[in-house]
Amino acid sequence: MTPRSAPLQSQRFVPGLALCAVALLAVCAVHFAQVFWLKIPAGLALLMLLPGLSFSLWLLPKGSVDLVSRGFIGVALSLGGNAFALMLLYFLAGRFSIASVSCLMAGLTASGAVCAWFFPQDPGPAPAAAPPSRLTLAIPLLILGFSAALRLYGLGYSEFQGDEADNVMKTAFSLVRGESGALVANRRPPAQVLTAAATTLLCGRSDEGLVRFPFAIAGTGCVWMMWLVVSGMAGSTAGSAAALFAAVCGFLVAFSRMVQYQSLVTLHLLVAIFFIQRFLAARTSSAGGTPVALLTAAVAFGFAALSHYESFLALPALLYLAGMSRGEGPYPWRTALSALLVSAGMILAFYLPFRLSPSYASTYQFYSESRFNFEERTGWFSLESFFIYGPFYNTQRYLLIIGLLGVVAFIPRRPLPGRGMLLMWFLTAFLCYTVVVQPANTHIYTYFVPLIMLAGIGFSQALGWARALEERY
Repeated sequence: MTPRSAPLQSQRFVPGLALCAVALLAVCAVHFAQVFWLKIPAGLALLMLLPGLSFSLWLLPKGSVDLVSRGFIGVALSLGGNAFALMLLYFLAGRFSIASVSCLMAGLTASGAVCAWFFPQDPGPAPAAAPPSRLTLAIPLLILGFSAALRLYGLGYSEFQGDEADNVMKTAFSLVRGESGALVANRRPPAQVLTAAATTLLCGRSDEGLVRFPFAIAGTGCVWMMWLVVSGMAGSTAGSAAALFAAVCGFLVAFSRMVQYQSLVTLHLLVAIFFIQRFLAARTSSAGGTPVALLTAAVAFGFAALSHYESFLALPALLYLAGMSRGEGPYPWRTALSALLVSAGMILAFYLPFRLSPSYASTYQFYSESRFNFEERTGWFSLESFFIYGPFYNTQRYLLIIGLLGVVAFIPRRPLPGRGMLLMWFLTAFLCYTVVVQPANTHIYTYFVPLIMLAGIGFSQALGWARALEERY
């Protein structure tokens, strides 16, 4: 052990041990607690928090991020890691049980602690020049509280309906009952179904508000990660503006209050961008780069791809961002190749069995007839879904503001890391859902996410112009 790694290991030993102890208590509560007020928090902690927090001790050194950011990164890693592990468990064992699911999640928590204890690594400096102060955090914390109120209040507003009932919960109940082939029979990737099934199994009930809760927390985490990522690109003002635009975006609010994949996709993609930013920050510093951050970004993208196919629309932008490194020395191509292989392996772990399953043919036919039917189209380009669903989920004033500010973000000629990546992400999603996929329906939210981030940057630029004019006159 190097002298530098010794203090890192000592800083992580006690928190890691505490997380393992809490995970053990949570397993006992899930198994033996007779009251729901003890069983439900224990189940949700195993599903949503403990494994990811444990791995964050290994991935993020003390002081590199604030506590709230660590918490939401832990939520993302927990939801994604548990979904991936449950998928493998289902393919190997063919069914779930409370014992297997809870012990699996406790094992993931212990694995993160072991990595932190025996393989201490420093993934480099944070994207920001210095940790944010309490005053800097005040505005995003207020936005976070506001967004949480919008997303968490009254989650039991109705019975499961639409895709919640017909797709997600129907398959989740099949998994809980131990029906074979249910996971690949679903037309969509497995993360949303596995999350709903694990919530039902661990908490012992399937109340609408309870099953929607993990998705609401993921949606709330998207707002905070929006602030964190955009702040790393263009400063805290741009990050706060982007977080506010995300907090009130009708698409993001609505999807946070459903048992749907959209919040999982957005959260995991933002976490992937965050770790790519850490990789770039290390490459441009004396640290010379680190493989841990890039590998973690690849894992986060794998989690997103296991949530829905539309995650692949962000892949060109993520590859472009990861290739922006201007650090000293040659580019770490071996690390980049390893990251691609890790992500590809995670994705193929589901998509290969799905491709070989009998349900693939019906899924292919469904999407060919409903989304890629070029023969029945009236034109090659369509904004019909935007004009239907854009004003339905948002006000016209909101659409106008983020559209104009998104354009303003590109007016300054000075280089701004990440701006080109956001434009690539926006254009890829926009062209996909106006040219390739028709009708796009609510899938147009995919290009609202990068547009909101660009609008935050544009707001910061406009505010800078206003301050310059005030000082001048």
